[in-house]
Amino acid sequence: MSAANLQLRDSVAWNQVNGGGAWALNCAWKDANIGTANISGDQCGSKCASTSGCTHFAWNNVNGGICYLKAGVVSASSAVADNANQAMCGYLKQTAAVAAPAPAPVAATSIKFKDESNGIYWARKCDWNGAVLSTTTGKGSQCGKTCAKTSGCTHFSWTEANGGTCWMKAGAVSKSDAIASSNKGALCGGITAAKPTTSAKPTTAAKPTTAAAPAKPTTSVTPTTTKAPEQPAAPGKTVTSAYGAPPAYATKFPIIECDKTNTCYKRNTFLIPAWGGISSNIQESGEMSFGLGRFYLVDAAATTYKQFYLNNRQISFTTDLSGIKCGQNSALYFSAMPVNLGSTYCDGQNTCMEMDILEGNIASSQVTTHECTNLGQVNGNNCNHNGCAASGSTKFATQVGPNSAVINTLKPFKVTTKFITSDNTDQGTLTNIVQVFEQEGRKFETGNINKNNCVNDYGNVAQMGRGQQAGMTLILSYWEAGNGGMDWLDGGSSNPKCKSAGNQPAKYSNIRVEPIA
Repeated sequence: MSAANLQLRDSVAWNQVNGGGAWALNCAWKDANIGTANISGDQCGSKCASTSGCTHFAWNNVNGGICYLKAGVVSASSAVADNANQAMCGYLKQTAAVAAPAPAPVAATSIKFKDESNGIYWARKCDWNGAVLSTTTGKGSQCGKTCAKTSGCTHFSWTEANGGTCWMKAGAVSKSDAIASSNKGALCGGITAAKPTTSAKPTTAAKPTTAAAPAKPTTSVTPTTTKAPEQPAAPGKTVTSAYGAPPAYATKFPIIECDKTNTCYKRNTFLIPAWGGISSNIQESGEMSFGLGRFYLVDAAATTYKQFYLNNRQISFTTDLSGIKCGQNSALYFSAMPVNLGSTYCDGQNTCMEMDILEGNIASSQVTTHECTNLGQVNGNNCNHNGCAASGSTKFATQVGPNSAVINTLKPFKVTTKFITSDNTDQGTLTNIVQVFEQEGRKFETGNINKNNCVNDYGNVAQMGRGQQAGMTLILSYWEAGNGGMDWLDGGSSNPKCKSAGNQPAKYSNIRVEPIA
């Protein structure tokens, strides 16, 4: 989205935070950054709170997730709308003891741009407002040239973040739109109307359809096709669904579904990345590995996200967490996000139900429900952010971990999660969620998640079941959080199971949905 599409908001749906401060979706701030961090959105506010001088922050999903740290006194009315890249913004509690704002910026009129003969102009210690089109790493001297070769890029910024990051932006700007930055190493610039004739194909991957100006979420997540999966005509007959035309950036990735006659059939689904530039190795055999990022499962017709109805079913898969170190999180989960391709992402941290089948690393894992008070998209603080996982984790299990006697997380293992209903039918009330780990003939059961150990505010596991009856999208993700941001999962350095594991890809295979065994 161009800077011209950032508009002042008369009202923002702010979510108040205990102790002061607030956050909201689809918004940003117009002032310059004092720093950035590649972290998930739910960690951005904490990062600001632990950063000297930071008083407010913004986040979007570009390049795996970027938190923009900012300084100075702001009010909620200063926020601007930003509907691209799953943007969010927030501010800390504003008191007399607020950290001193960043040094006063130099007036924009004092920014001295240098005009190059190739049609690029640039200056030091400056920045632009507006959403990011894409990013790439490299030297500041190359940022303008990269923008000139990237479709849609009209202006750019560069900072020393992550060894040097070029932030490419789109939309009409003039030199007078630049804002001064207190970051001494920062650069900004633009491309004149006549781009250099040497413009080549983009050097960075174009943004996938799921990240480009997503449509606003609707109030309903009812899939366009809600009927149960096609069943074999007779027991023993295998049905293989035909592939539709693949959407942009999608890769064939089949899963297995079985009916109540225990006849299994292949679903020729696709995986599609949430944004460009995610390293991955996806096989038609149903095996995949990928780096930091997120993928969605798309139906065989390539028209909507594949919908799952998990009540009275079990889902199993094989995973390898041997390369996922403490502080990282390899996850397979379901979200009640709108089903149309390109829809805005949502989860239990903001506006829709989320069922975490596995969040794990070499030291521990967790299965968690995130219920919301209503189905579909909800506003405000109406979802169970912390989730229900009291007895459903391996955090304190000596039987699971590196070189453990039952499940050795240095090797692949199978995870099966069962969604048990009150009457063992698809229409029954969800009452229990049971998870079993299996490896080389050995088993470890994590225990039940049920209403006795869930908070009452959001409807408990039964409410999660109502969300699953409406259909949910399968998501695979891999993310990390520094400065103790993943201690809730693995306990950090205090956990003796946090042995060294390299930055290896997340790995999944043999995804299978079937009646409960």
